[in-house]
Amino acid sequence: MTKRKAPPISDAEEARVQAMIARDPDNPDVTPEEAAQARPASEALDPELFARLTRRGRPKSEASKVLVTLRLPPTVVAGYRATGPGWQVRMGEVLSAGLEPESATAEAERAGVPGEGGPELAGPRGRGTHPATRSRPTRKSA
Repeated sequence: MTKRKAPPISDAEEARVQAMIARDPDNPDVTPEEAAQARPASEALDPELFARLTRRGRPKSEASKVLVTLRLPPTVVAGYRATGPGWQVRMGEVLSAGLEPESATAEAERAGVPGEGGPELAGPRGRGTHPATRSRPTRKSA
């Protein structure tokens, strides 16, 4: 994709733009005295306000998630996506509803991650201990 360049403006158009800038009451010229008195925002603002204004990115969630790679039938993914925005959350709710509440919570807390599934929930090759995800015997090739 190529970038389109704006055509150059004429001297008359440039003069008109500069005149509008000079007349703008919300954008006065800074005098040398004002420039000398300027301070960085970190010094001029309340530290708490400065921290809130300069915070970047999404706020940290109290209940963090665990990134997993999972192979699902295309029909399942298409069905959830068709439900619209938030389909991943709905899928997570359905998966959570399939767990036995007492055993999943107890195992996660033993793993030191309250409210989350810890390493103890993963069996061999990352398969969980839930009946639907237990390890299946693998075929050994000769």
